[in-house]
Amino acid sequence: MLVNTGQTRVGLLSLCVWNIEGFLQKLDSSDVVGFLTSFDIFCLSETFVEFEFKSDLFSDFISFNAKAKKLSWHGRSSGGVMVFVRKSIANSVKRV
Repeated sequence: MLVNTGQTRVGLLSLCVWNIEGFLQKLDSSDVVGFLTSFDIFCLSETFVEFEFKSDLFSDFISFNAKAKKLSWHGRSSGGVMVFVRKSIANSVKRV
């Protein structure tokens, strides 16, 4: 849990991991965006996103993306993982 001391944040890192089962359709909800951006790092699986995602909604974050794959000609894509890291701590995170 992070402790807000007014001007600076002191405490532990906040992290969320969520099997979101479709990311793009959930972006219409300010509740979802507000929830996700309350964390320092959030990881989303089963995003079903087939492209490199960029959005002003997450301008305080850098993102890493493993695209979903279309396994057949019909239906939605499968898989997809996104990791968002708050820019203020990004220098402490390494992509492997």
